[in-house]
Amino acid sequence: DNAQTPINEQSIGKGWEHSYIYLDDISIEEKKCELSVDLGEDLEVCENEGNLLDAQNDGALFKWQDGSTASTFEATGPGKYWVEVSNEYCSVSDEIIFEAIPIPEFSLGADTTICLGDPFELVAEGDEDNYRWQDESFGKSYTVSHPGEYWAELDYECGTVREIVAISPIDCNCRVYIPNSFTP
Repeated sequence: DNAQTPINEQSIGKGWEHSYIYLDDISIEEKKCELSVDLGEDLEVCENEGNLLDAQNDGALFKWQDGSTASTFEATGPGKYWVEVSNEYCSVSDEIIFEAIPIPEFSLGADTTICLGDPFELVAEGDEDNYRWQDESFGKSYTVSHPGEYWAELDYECGTVREIVAISPIDCNCRVYIPNSFTP
């Protein structure tokens, strides 16, 4: 008995369509799935930060969330990334989520006008207490008495945030002279 002989109409002849064929010597081999994939733990990342994801498993087939089929994928910022790895026996998958590190927000207020020589306090309205000002001093507020552009910066994990405000002068000592009926 040759178990490798294919059975088809030509090998058994016509007229056997409703007959039964008995086979012996069938062997079933169990293949264990030896694939595994781990993209790592979810992370916080900066906008446009590149992270190389590697699904490993040489010789396997790969399918990433965007349809690409390489074993590696360059994730460029926040989002959900996944890969399916397969071979002729099985398939495994994993996903990773990159959350954006929030950009700190603060404000120095609107551009404003001050009287020449009068001090004016700029206050960085935000959650932090230690802003860097244009003269390299640090603090939540900065006192100005001259017109110009002033800025404050805040460093965080992904870079620096800067807020700028313009201070314009006005002469507050100018007296308006309005003549009356008794003025010569």
